[in-house]
Amino acid sequence: MAENLFAGRYRILGTLGRGGFAVVYRAFDTVLQRPVAVKVLRDDRLRDPELRRQLEAEARLLANLSHPNLVTVYDFGWENEQPYFVMEYVDGWDLKTLIRHGAPLALDRALELFLQICAAVGYAHRNQIVHGDLKPQNILVSRSGEVKVADFGIAAVLWSRDPDRTTWATPQYLSPEQAAGSPPTPASDVYSLGLILYEMLTGRLPFEAGTPAELIQAHLTQRPPSPRRFNPSLPEDVAAIILTCLEKEPARRYRNADQLAQVLLRRHPAATPAPPPEPAREATTRPISPAPALPEERDWVLWLLGVLAALALLGLIPLWIMVYRAYLGGPSGLPTPTPPPTIVPTVQVPDLRGLAVAEAQARAAGLGLGFTVVREVEDPQQPAGAVIEQDPPPGAVLHPGEPIRVTVNRGGPVFPVVNVIGYTLDDNILNGLRSYGWDVRVERVWSPEPPGRILEQTPPPGALLGVGQPLTLTVSAGTRVEIGANFANWVMLDAADLPQRTFRPGEVVAATLEWRSLQRVDQPLVIFVHLIGPNGQIVAQRDAQPNPPIPAWQPGQIVRDPLALPIPGNAPPGTYQLRTGLYPEGNPAARVIVLSPGYSSAVNNSLLISELIVRP
Repeated sequence: MAENLFAGRYRILGTLGRGGFAVVYRAFDTVLQRPVAVKVLRDDRLRDPELRRQLEAEARLLANLSHPNLVTVYDFGWENEQPYFVMEYVDGWDLKTLIRHGAPLALDRALELFLQICAAVGYAHRNQIVHGDLKPQNILVSRSGEVKVADFGIAAVLWSRDPDRTTWATPQYLSPEQAAGSPPTPASDVYSLGLILYEMLTGRLPFEAGTPAELIQAHLTQRPPSPRRFNPSLPEDVAAIILTCLEKEPARRYRNADQLAQVLLRRHPAATPAPPPEPAREATTRPISPAPALPEERDWVLWLLGVLAALALLGLIPLWIMVYRAYLGGPSGLPTPTPPPTIVPTVQVPDLRGLAVAEAQARAAGLGLGFTVVREVEDPQQPAGAVIEQDPPPGAVLHPGEPIRVTVNRGGPVFPVVNVIGYTLDDNILNGLRSYGWDVRVERVWSPEPPGRILEQTPPPGALLGVGQPLTLTVSAGTRVEIGANFANWVMLDAADLPQRTFRPGEVVAATLEWRSLQRVDQPLVIFVHLIGPNGQIVAQRDAQPNPPIPAWQPGQIVRDPLALPIPGNAPPGTYQLRTGLYPEGNPAARVIVLSPGYSSAVNNSLLISELIVRP
């Protein structure tokens, strides 16, 4: 029986991570016989022909980049109408894991990692490539301490085609100009770098909010608190550099990552810079320049130290005369100094029991401790791949660099994943999959397929999966879109029934909104529904009071509000958004506040119901 390989070449071994629009698999290249990471982008917007063209052009450029701190792109293609990138596999952990278990990092350690990040980002900036979505989750640290930055160029390309400017970037690390709807620039990456260094040195971000909309508003309007508020031992010059990165106006920040790195190195020359990049191969779209040498300038600090050393040497002449006299037998008059006591720093050993090996190793590394697996056992009562014993025990004291010795549960056997795609999920399928010892999880999504039909499974069919590891089934929830949005504690938009999400110009968008009253509302409210085009403009709308009107709703009452919006006949192809909200009758500018968008998102108190595709 022929082996089922992804794209006819890559053997999927497991899932490394899952994000909002992508899944990353650990895989093996059966042609070149090497481990790789395969990133599959998943979204209906990727069917846009212009977006596909731009993504392919950017993939060709990324494949020609060569830098020791960039994740190398080996291959790009399309499989089942979904684009995928094949990249270098980094054996280690992401920076977010290091921060979560070791922040605040020691200044020297943080700058050592951060300057490697700047080296990668600066190299990309010199080749006219902007990241647009820098965050600790896409910065990888190998077991040897080498930093690798991933996902260059992807967010910036997708950004150019998405009317909702916050879809492709993470709100926690979003620059103010991106939040305002402008495309990312090198200064935008500098803002994100400032947030990353802030988090590395304090263990938290400057802005915290309950919803993405509030977080974006904070980036736009709030002044970040000094990182010294959360880490008083932080040098003032480092805090000032971080706050310069976080200026609201891009022109007041450092121009790019190279300039930021130069400033850090001038202030802290002991920090180890990243190694120089390898020369780039010839690009197929635009030239990629080798890393230029930094401009030479007099190092005044080093010059002053030399002058002081010379003066100190002159000052030692009387001392040498006295030593010479003592050698001849004369009195020296020099007292014998008492050596100062040696103070060796210590680290309290953390509790690593129950953690996955990678997470335990990252936590130890974040504290400056070593990590050694001394024994593996098979214990069916413990999760596979977890630390079950450690020496020294939690609370003991070690010196930096000394190892924590652990015993790891090897776990049970592995089995190839059974193909259940296309079947209707029921207890027989669930029990059959669980009989292998897998942790079966179910995710329900909108689909025109009948409710309960299995659309996808992760890992894919044929992949090897160990006992206790997760197997995720993506199952059709039918045409019902769960929302759960709260409007001012007055009403909830529980869901929307959307029979169709792909249209052509001239067709009608039909949907039914399911509202639920939370309390009596005395004033009449109008429900607006907007269809937003690819350029961000309203192409169709409906403003009307529901039937019955909202003042007549009783607490707990469920009201279904049908709507029909015609798509203009000249509507261009692309991704559209169906949005809704409420406002008092006669005052459309005073929209009712969205306290919580639930499973969706809201901008300016306009709630996203769903994204729609209009084809030519």
